[in-house]
Amino acid sequence: MTESRFAVTHVRMTTDRPFADVQAAFEQRLGRFEPDVYQPLAEGGDPAAVRARIEAMAGSSGFMLFSTRDPGGILRIVGQQRKAVQYVIGNPLFAVEMTRHAIGAALYVPLRVLIYEADDGKTCIEYDRASSLFGQFGDERVGRSRLPGGRRSPGPSGVVTLGSVGSFFNQEICDVRVPFHDEVVS
Repeated sequence: MTESRFAVTHVRMTTDRPFADVQAAFEQRLGRFEPDVYQPLAEGGDPAAVRARIEAMAGSSGFMLFSTRDPGGILRIVGQQRKAVQYVIGNPLFAVEMTRHAIGAALYVPLRVLIYEADDGKTCIEYDRASSLFGQFGDERVGRSRLPGGRRSPGPSGVVTLGSVGSFFNQEICDVRVPFHDEVVS
């Protein structure tokens, strides 16, 4: 058995925009993941057809929603309630470009983003910067990739660096640059 330690950069952003507005703007840029997309691969199907189907699932951000969870709802057990949604987001095509170099990267993809309303009424967005998670593998190919086939991402630079969750907020939400910050966080 081996153990290692590495530093994780945690990001917390706040905005005066209402929770529902931030949530809607975030979700609008996500596609929807369809879990049955892998079935043809298991049956010996055409990888190019599966890739095309996955590409079609991505939203304008390049990412898709895998699932959501309501961590605020369970607080009712202790007499509290919070507006909060945890998002599991990613893109299997980004993930395969990383895991082919270090399979352990699969522990950290898809990524997680938490959007919630704080006690002061502000909306908060939290995530662990993926670049700090992937840095432990010591291979820059794990944290930086182009879409399969060399195709560029939707961002202006065209480079997908799955380094953090800031891209949706024009910071580096996986370092895919998309115009989102002014619309959601300002």
